[in-house]
Amino acid sequence: FRSLPVLDFETRKQAMSLFCALVSMKTGGGANPMVDMLADNPGLLCDSLLRDGRGELTLTCGMMLRECLRHERLCRVVLSMDSLQVLFEKLQSDTFDTSSDAFETLKVATFS
Repeated sequence: FRSLPVLDFETRKQAMSLFCALVSMKTGGGANPMVDMLADNPGLLCDSLLRDGRGELTLTCGMMLRECLRHERLCRVVLSMDSLQVLFEKLQSDTFDTSSDAFETLKVATFS
């Protein structure tokens, strides 16, 4: 997560795709190691994906966060923190990309 700001746009897209694939991947027994790791380290998930205020990372982090919210365990972790306040603050952003991304994230969290 910390390396995203130094990556160029195309590399960031590839890193996002890889992250989303890892979050969706299950082992033979149905377990999901990436979801388990993120659930056990909620600060990593929320601090990195939710609180990033840099405009060029908003959409990338938002897509990664929405992929996490599709998993009930991670959705519970995110919503149990002060993340709703952060999302509501982003909804009121002057930047269209930031506010629409926050709206989409809240929509995914609501229906998960």
